[in-house]
Amino acid sequence: MKKYVFLFSGLLLLCACMASCSSEESLAGWHAAPGVYDIEMDVSALPSSGQDASNGATRGIADNQSFDNKYDPDVIYLHKVVGDGEPDQSVLFSLHDITCTDGTQCYGFNYRFVVYEDGSGLIQAYGADGELVGEPMEIAANEQCYFSSVPYNEWRLSDSQVETTPDVTHYKRNDSTNVEIYRSADNFSIDDLATNTGLVMHRGCAGFNLLGLFYDQTDRDEWNGDVTYTLTEERFEEVMGSPINEWYIKVYVGGEAFPSAYNLGTQAAAADNVGGGYYASGDSQLFHDGQNDSGKYLKLSGRQFGNVSITYRGQGYFTQPGNHLFTPVLGASGELGHIYVFVKHWDGEGEPDDDWLLDDTGALMTEVDLASGDFKPTNNSFYNAGLIIEISEFKEAWDGTTSTVPTRTSSGATVRKFTLKDPVVVFEEH
Repeated sequence: MKKYVFLFSGLLLLCACMASCSSEESLAGWHAAPGVYDIEMDVSALPSSGQDASNGATRGIADNQSFDNKYDPDVIYLHKVVGDGEPDQSVLFSLHDITCTDGTQCYGFNYRFVVYEDGSGLIQAYGADGELVGEPMEIAANEQCYFSSVPYNEWRLSDSQVETTPDVTHYKRNDSTNVEIYRSADNFSIDDLATNTGLVMHRGCAGFNLLGLFYDQTDRDEWNGDVTYTLTEERFEEVMGSPINEWYIKVYVGGEAFPSAYNLGTQAAAADNVGGGYYASGDSQLFHDGQNDSGKYLKLSGRQFGNVSITYRGQGYFTQPGNHLFTPVLGASGELGHIYVFVKHWDGEGEPDDDWLLDDTGALMTEVDLASGDFKPTNNSFYNAGLIIEISEFKEAWDGTTSTVPTRTSSGATVRKFTLKDPVVVFEEH
């Protein structure tokens, strides 16, 4: 279920001619008259069922797998909707305690909006002390605007985050670029900015948790209708014939639906988008240290995934809290995404070096086949996606698969591809 942030704007009109507009019905078809309007916006949160809007522990991401319904930043920007390459124009508003028109204490921001005879406008922010601050922005009569949480109109990966080859493009996640972005659900005209209009903030990006997990169907525990499957390290070694610390995994997500550059105003790929690329489950420490993820293979480790009725306690990979992928996506315009799970075995001396950990050569690969159809990820959605694989079936594939396909990597490596007979496909959209 998609969650929203609702911002309700109050309107204090200084023009006496507007005093009679006291209901939504009377505002229907209304056009802002020339004059000066002092606007206040109360930044509120409407909690979904069972969620406490005052609980600061759920700020940003709820339960590690969905967007919550709060507007977390302490600033908000109003941008003009401009085309690719056009100069970005915006106004910054700081959020603070304000007194709403009904006399209650609110948390939000204020601005002064002047509407001219030709239908154009001029907007300027109020500070917490009630004084006008910052530079005003002129808005032409026919221009559209939108609110967002970021100071830029065009989101883009840096050059160091994009590795393009003739075969495929890889993206490297970074915590300064791949951030949670808020964007108003609607655009705003001159009239909208001068009326008591509810402002709904969506996410201008999608969120992803990736999953590649092995389980043992023979270790099944049922209690009160709930089922738990467990795969221990010892059982993994018994089936696969080698200890778990010799096995490595990587999950790719990407495709044409994942742009390298995105115009938040037009909500479309920017002109210099490379045409789509792939993110890999990455090194969370590099990400948290502010560096680009390396895209190395990661050792299998004990992870858990489940819902109210079935739980898998297995070995593999599942995105850790705080290590989510955030990126604008293009599924709303019909572009496709793909998810792949790669597994490698190290049989050399000591620990593998970086060259081995970055290379797909020798891996066994399968694509996540969504029974629901094509994968078209959309902004304002949070996804848990990947595969849960029965260990005995994987053993058969590892020992018996002979077909090879070119992998989607810059190394030009070939991998063995297999199709699971009975996979547990995880595809949850929140």
